[in-house]
Formats: sequence, structure tokens, C-alpha cells
Amino acid sequence: QNAYNLPHELFNKVQFLQMPMHGGSDASCLNLNRVEDPAILGVNFAKLAKRKSFTFTSLANGINATNPWLLNKKTSFSSKTDIPVPSVADTNVIIWILGKNIGSTMAMNDENGEAFKLNFIGGISPSVFQGYVLIPIEAFKKLYPSNQGTQALLIACPANISEEMSKALKAGLSKLGVKIERCPDRVNRFLKVENTYLTIFLILGGLGVILGATGFGIVVIRNILERERELAIMSAIGYSRKMITAIITVEHLFVILAGIFIGGSAAAISAISALISARAPIPWEIISAIIATVLICGTLSVYIATTLILTKKRAPL
Repeated sequence: QNAYNLPHELFNKVQFLQMPMHGGSDASCLNLNRVEDPAILGVNFAKLAKRKSFTFTSLANGINATNPWLLNKKTSFSSKTDIPVPSVADTNVIIWILGKNIGSTMAMNDENGEAFKLNFIGGISPSVFQGYVLIPIEAFKKLYPSNQGTQALLIACPANISEEMSKALKAGLSKLGVKIERCPDRVNRFLKVENTYLTIFLILGGLGVILGATGFGIVVIRNILERERELAIMSAIGYSRKMITAIITVEHLFVILAGIFIGGSAAAISAISALISARAPIPWEIISAIIATVLICGTLSVYIATTLILTKKRAPL
């Protein structure tokens, strides 16, 4: 603090988690390629365990579910190369960027070129660590002994002095090329990219709903044209145009409900594994909105198609 002219009164109110880093490929959502050599951070798991930091969305078998940062003897690191190093990363990074699963291993090389394996004991929800794989600091020092110093710092800082702390660090450590980023800003930067992809898929899904409703309306029109004589007889015995429209709409409503049930069942079956592995809550609001949209669009397409055909005097209605 004295060497870099850092104010003592500020540093008495914050806590630092120092993390040496072994450089590798960016394993965040900003990289669209499959990563074989992710950047690795050496982290003091005991400090994270004390604070119960971050939310684990999935765990490997045998991991302490109450506080996964507390490593047991079976998952602790050994200097033997045949024992995998326990590691943690964002769940999305493990599955989509690294192409692995929770509980699986990944081959890596230490600084001497000797092979070792990472064992993904757990995945955390989107966090500031996206793009990195976390391993115990003890393991990091044995695997990369020449990697001295600290390349990354996680700072626990009260919100009321965060801006002042940021300015003090930038001023004092400017010659070291320090880069400071607030945790919410970093997480939002990653989420913005993910949300962009989700928005694209949502738009494509909406176009699919519109196309499906249009196609269903065309099928209804063809069905009505084929039943023109039947509808004429119904009109002759006293059915009004409004009643015929209601009957046809109700008939096809059962088809719509059957389609929703079959499609929803197929979607539920395909999503079971993802829901179990990620331990994610089911988005009932979105699911309900999609089902309601399909039901409304389908019903409207039937009603509009029926009305258009019946208003054309193709039969003595």
C-alpha cells in the first residue's frame, strides 16, 4: 500500500482473494470455438467455502451439497498424476464451451508438459469466473510452480466505497496495467451475449408459430370446402352462419389441443435431462405464454378461415 500510494483507510474495509492465472484460451460465451486449453485460476477454496460464495447449479456424485467448496479426501489434490485435480467452472462453460459434463474429466498439461486431468466436481451459475476453470491454489502451485504473483483479484468491497476503491486502484496501480471491472458489469456483459442468442431463437420460434397458424388456417379452409354440401344441409335445416362457425371452430379446437399436448410432451421429455443436470427452475411463465399464444393463434386462424369461407356464397347458406 505504501509503495503504490494506496489509502489505508479504504483497504481496511475490503477483502482480497488473490488468484494466480495460467493463460489459455478464453472459455467464455464471447468465444464461439470449442476450447481445449482453458485459462486456469488458482483459488483458495477454503475462503470461498467460508463465505459460501456463488451458487452451484450441478454437482458430481459424492460432493458436499451443503458447501461444495469444502473438498473431502476423495476429491483433494495429490501430486500423483493419475489423480484428477478437482475443478469448478460455470455450468454453461463446462457443457457448451468445453464440451464436458459435471463429473467428467479433461486432459491438460502442466508447465513441464506432463499430462494431468481436471475433474469437474461442480458447475456454478453465470458468474464473474466465466471463461476460467478454478482449481485449488495448492494444486495450481504444484502444476505451475514458476507462475509467480497474482494476475487476478476478487475484491469484496462495500457498495458505498466501490467507486472510490476503483479510482484508488487505477491511480496507484496504473503502471502495472491494472484493469478493474465491477462484478455486475462483467456478469451483464456475458449475459447480454447469451440473451442475444436467446432472443434470436425466440424470434425464430415466434415465426414458427405464425407459420404454423397460417398453415393450420389453410388446412381448415380446405376442410370446409370439402364439406360444402354438409354445411349447406345444416343451413337448410335451420343452422345459422354463426352457429356453423362456432361448430367448426370447436371441432378444430380439439385438434389444436391435441397438437399442444403432443408437442408439449415431446418438449418435456427432451428437456428432462437438462433440467436435472442444471437443477434449474422450470420457467412456467414462459411456457404458459407460449401455450397460450399457440392456442390463441390456432383458434383465431380457424375462426377467420371459417368466416371467410362462409361469407363467400359458394353454397346456399
